[in-house]
Order: sequence, then C-alpha cells, then structure tokens
Amino acid sequence: MRRGVCDVLTWFLAIAVTSWTFADESPTKAEPEQFPQSAKLARDRRADAVLETARAQLRQKDFAAAIVALQELLDGPNAFAAGGASVPSFVEEANRLLREMPAAGREAYERSHGAEASRLWQAALKSGRLDALREVVTRFGATTAGWSALRDLAARHVDRGEWLLA
Repeated sequence: MRRGVCDVLTWFLAIAVTSWTFADESPTKAEPEQFPQSAKLARDRRADAVLETARAQLRQKDFAAAIVALQELLDGPNAFAAGGASVPSFVEEANRLLREMPAAGREAYERSHGAEASRLWQAALKSGRLDALREVVTRFGATTAGWSALRDLAARHVDRGEWLLA
C-alpha cells in the first residue's frame, strides 16, 4: 500500500513539474499573432489617401472634386472595409464628410447623385429586398433618397420586431 501511495505522489509531482516547466508555452500565454481573429485589419492606404484628399478639397471648398472622391469610396470595393470602435470604416467616414458639408456642397451632391439614389430607392421598394435598401443607405446616405431608404429600412426592422437593427 505504501508503494502505491508513493507511486501516486510521484505521478502527481511529475505532472506538477511538467506543468510548471511548460507553463510559458501554454495557450493562455500565447502571443497575439498566433490568433488571427485578434489581429487588427490593415486599412487600405489608397482609400486613406482618397479620404485625406477629399478632406483637403473640402477645406478648400472644392465640393465637386471632394464629392467625386468620396463617392468613389462609397461605390468601390472597400465600401465595407471594417472600422472599429475607435476607427470608422471608409463608408462611415465618407458619409460623415458628405453630411457635414456646407449647404452648397450638400446641394451639389444631391444634384449629382440624387437621381441615381432615387432610382435605386424606388427599385428597392418595388423589390422589397432589405439588402437593396441597405445599398442605397450605404452608397447615397447623404441624399434625400438615402435618408428615405434609411427610414424605410428602419420601419421594416421595427415591423419585424428587430428593435436593435432599427
């Protein structure tokens, strides 16, 4: 019996020493790069450059050039690039800049993109597709049709009981 107790104690001691020896290699102390889900997304340098150019154009009151640059971001492949709690996505930033333009800039944006936004909004209403409404809100959120699409999208979510999405 005494030998059995010694064997068990030796076994526990071996486990404890092994655990302590390899503690630095345990997954709980792993480096962040070992987990891709915790990696930060790299921002597109070209899109960042376009945003900076648009900001400079807005400061110079060159609304037409800024509108072209910002709409390029909203229509482009990076339109849904992830932002985060501290860094807005390209879509969020482009729409913010368009919304915060002076009245003359907002009117120019409505003149240049309002008709297309209205056409897409009407098509989205006819189709009844939520993704079509989302597209209008995302690409043309600073137009009258974009605001109408946002209202309709929120109403659809409320009707479905999806309060957080509304």
